[in-house]
Amino acid sequence: MNTIKKRIRLCVLLCLFVTAVFMLWLGVSACSNTAGKTQVTLVNWEDEVIEVELNSDVSVSTDAAYDADGNAYAVTAKVEQSDGAPAEVLGGVFRAEYAGGYRIVYSLADTSPEAASRTVTVNIKDSDTPAPFFTKTLFFAYEDEDMPVPAYEVLLKDGIAISGQTLTLYKTDGETRTEADFDAGAQTLRLEAGNYVFVLQVSAENGKSGSAELSFRVRSLPSTMRTATRSASRTGIIR
Repeated sequence: MNTIKKRIRLCVLLCLFVTAVFMLWLGVSACSNTAGKTQVTLVNWEDEVIEVELNSDVSVSTDAAYDADGNAYAVTAKVEQSDGAPAEVLGGVFRAEYAGGYRIVYSLADTSPEAASRTVTVNIKDSDTPAPFFTKTLFFAYEDEDMPVPAYEVLLKDGIAISGQTLTLYKTDGETRTEADFDAGAQTLRLEAGNYVFVLQVSAENGKSGSAELSFRVRSLPSTMRTATRSASRTGIIR
């Protein structure tokens, strides 16, 4: 009996020793990862807000950043719409086609020196022409499941009223568009699998109008999800 107790005590001590060695290793690793990093304060690196015209070209500069001692650091930039969708940058320029605006996030290409990122917020100027936009452009849905009718906003100069707005849904097949029935006043809708596009048209009292489109895909429901849905329906449990 004493032999069994000694073995148990030995196993406990061995486990404690292994745990202590592992924790020590984690601490050394964390220190080694941060020891080589230097905190860098960059000059002229403050966040900024700019305004541009809709559909204008916006330059994205990746010129080197500098610290107070004149040391140069390579810079990378990521451009995305305000809803998080990536923007296409060609030759250091992107077209501001999304009326909801953009973010340009600048970071150091080399992550060994630590420095805060810099964000340039790009807002679209109001004009006397309606500029509608969908507030979320990244989404997809599965067939025969409820999906939200997309929300939208309209940029327009103060003092000019909107005289009309229409949201139309089309099912697409290449260049062919076939109008699909849906209740524009509802919050959700269900669709069969396929490719679709919402077309939003807005007119103002000054006779000018603008439009926006949102293309998306409704995917076929995977067989595993079909089985789970049928099972949930039979038991009355919908997750």
